[in-house]
Amino acid sequence: MAKILITGSSSGIGMAAAESFLSKGHEVIGISRRIPQALTENLSYTHYQIDLSKLNDLKKKFKEITEKHPDLSIVILNAGMGLFKEIDQISTHDIIKVVNVNLVSQMILLNLLVKNLRKISNAKIIFIGSEAGLSGSKKSSIYSATKFAIRGFAQSLQKDLSNTNIQVNLLNPGAIETEFYNNLNFIPGGHNNNSISVKQITDLINFIIEQKNNFYFEEINLKQIQRVFNNKSIATDKNII
Repeated sequence: MAKILITGSSSGIGMAAAESFLSKGHEVIGISRRIPQALTENLSYTHYQIDLSKLNDLKKKFKEITEKHPDLSIVILNAGMGLFKEIDQISTHDIIKVVNVNLVSQMILLNLLVKNLRKISNAKIIFIGSEAGLSGSKKSSIYSATKFAIRGFAQSLQKDLSNTNIQVNLLNPGAIETEFYNNLNFIPGGHNNNSISVKQITDLINFIIEQKNNFYFEEINLKQIQRVFNNKSIATDKNII
């Protein structure tokens, strides 16, 4: 059984993946701003309440995790913050917040974790990117910029770590049925073809984890069959998962 670290474990893909791993007997280390009470009841789950947008103490907190869990073998970088406004309508504070959550915090985490991962056989890093990292769209300039950056970060790590035991994988899903849209002013259409289910993503992650490290998934792009979004009458423009 593996010890798996997941960022953004309090909802959506992160929580569903954690539940799936725990059901298979794995040990899970979760990082999120909110405490997922349903997960903390499981003795194989350890939670670290960390706000990834605040960089001041991030290195110290991540170092604590690496020291307490040197046998971590799988890292799933799932945490993300959505921000969908035109560039001149976004505050400097929100720009920094999105970049910190979606990009900088992940760089700092891996900066500290990779040293330990090099010592683990069959270690894996799985980035949960986005279709926004493949093509920019309306009102997603900052969000897309962070996802493009994650894509480049993952591609470079794939090359840097190609002579090690660490497999680096990148998933770029389209619209997924999660709480990500709860506080946004749009939501995927109601038809089954308008979104990807969380289970489909967790099944794919489990499939990747089961593979040997003689290859890696350079990039898996997942698209809903029909790209349909509906507007919501009452919402804000940002959300953290």
